[in-house]
Amino acid sequence: IFFRLAVSFPLFCRVCPLQILNNICDAAGGGIHKFADVEITGIEIDSRRVAPGNLFAALHGAATDGRSFIPQALEKGATAILGSGLTAYDCGSAAVIDTDDPRGLLAKIAAAFHQPTVPTVLAVTGTNGKTSVTQFVRQMLTHLGHKCASFGTLGAVPEGVVELPSMTTPDVVSLHRALQAFAERGFTHVVLEASSHALDTRQKRLDGVRFAAAAATNLTQDHLDFHGTLEQYAAAKQRLFDDLL
Repeated sequence: IFFRLAVSFPLFCRVCPLQILNNICDAAGGGIHKFADVEITGIEIDSRRVAPGNLFAALHGAATDGRSFIPQALEKGATAILGSGLTAYDCGSAAVIDTDDPRGLLAKIAAAFHQPTVPTVLAVTGTNGKTSVTQFVRQMLTHLGHKCASFGTLGAVPEGVVELPSMTTPDVVSLHRALQAFAERGFTHVVLEASSHALDTRQKRLDGVRFAAAAATNLTQDHLDFHGTLEQYAAAKQRLFDDLL
């Protein structure tokens, strides 16, 4: 197992559940547009779940283009739209955040919005063994007296705090929503499984997380339907240590 600790990491400011978009953007950084008096009540990537006051992230995916669902999000009361190439779309009176890196910026905005967060987050990546190692670490930290949870293939452990999508690494909004929920219940540590898909620059689901430590179990040939080559698969895993830790 390859293991590395983070020496230092930036702190995001704390924000309240109902927040002015301008303040969220300042917390996320990146020199994006300024918006006066636009209140955000939540963040969604699924237009079907948008509620009044939400920021809708219109992401371009492998199968669907989130920008096609901007009208539905506006009908449901979205007050801000995040995406790329938005000048070609009618966003009504909503604030528009047009960026070349919508996934990277969404990760930072989600992290800034969903505060407080768990102070110590650990990640485990690798082709095999992520679930086992994640559970071992959670159990060891719990035995040492820390209030520790885990996110991954088994969902959120312990159960009953928040529901997570059934995937190794949840989408970026669900992830930060879960970190906030566990922090508000007094959890100080979370160990999560970091999949290569989530780490890949095409998804950036983990880019807003402040990692304190990370481990890699192994690397064998897998997921080449998504990554293309073993080298690109390894590069996605390496991002955890080069870019995020």
